[in-house]
Amino acid sequence: MLLETPEANLVAGMQWLQGTYTQRFNRRHRQCGHLFQGRYKALLVESGRGPYFSTVSVYIHLNPARAGLLVPCRDLLEDYAWSSYPDYLKPPCRPAWLSVERVLGCYEFADDRKGRREYGRFMEQQAAEVALNKDRAYMDPQWSRIRRGWYFGSESFLESLLSRLDGIRSSTAPASLGGDAIQQHNEQQAEHLCEIGLARLGLSNESLKTLPKGAVEKRVLAWFIRSQTTVSNTWLSTHLHCGHSANLPGYIRTVDDATNPVLLDLRTRILKSED
Repeated sequence: MLLETPEANLVAGMQWLQGTYTQRFNRRHRQCGHLFQGRYKALLVESGRGPYFSTVSVYIHLNPARAGLLVPCRDLLEDYAWSSYPDYLKPPCRPAWLSVERVLGCYEFADDRKGRREYGRFMEQQAAEVALNKDRAYMDPQWSRIRRGWYFGSESFLESLLSRLDGIRSSTAPASLGGDAIQQHNEQQAEHLCEIGLARLGLSNESLKTLPKGAVEKRVLAWFIRSQTTVSNTWLSTHLHCGHSANLPGYIRTVDDATNPVLLDLRTRILKSED
């Protein structure tokens, strides 16, 4: 489904949809219990610029072709009943909630007889190419981002999403945001903290590489970043050049329990406010 919500209430909407559909399905088929397994996947799509909105709409409409449910040169995409695509071509059949102008407008097609005919030819050509392709699931390189990512848009779109996550902990993050989104936000925050820590310790990225793996400066940096993010030990060991990630818990613990004057001094310096 390609949904646009005027309010930030996707979670409530999906809860209602899944619950209502499950109840009606169970009554109709005399079943009971859960119908859907696990949490739904939510992909944040940039709609204001670029081809992202149109690519997602085509991806969804090509589901039957990608699943091998259409026989090439025999079945038409518009004959597949379990899709909103046929309603794009037949206005009298459209439900009230279906808005076609955005999708048609992406290709500069009008919602009139000529525009719908041109859109139909375009989609049937796409469906034929998918049906005849050996790798139907990944015919378009962008489809892998839709299948596996948590957002679909430009770099500036990503920056705006990550900025909205500032101050949100994974325990209180909205249910519509997956672990990948939280992880990417934490890694961005960790990179920022690393820059701050290096500056306060009078180091640079290049000088950090020359220090021993267990240097006290690296231990304090790891402790500083971990105290404010949840990045993995692997991330810390890679970015701070600390050797094996299994060393990180011990390094951080030595700073927590520091009695060594050098460690205490470095810990004080790295915690000093930027003012």
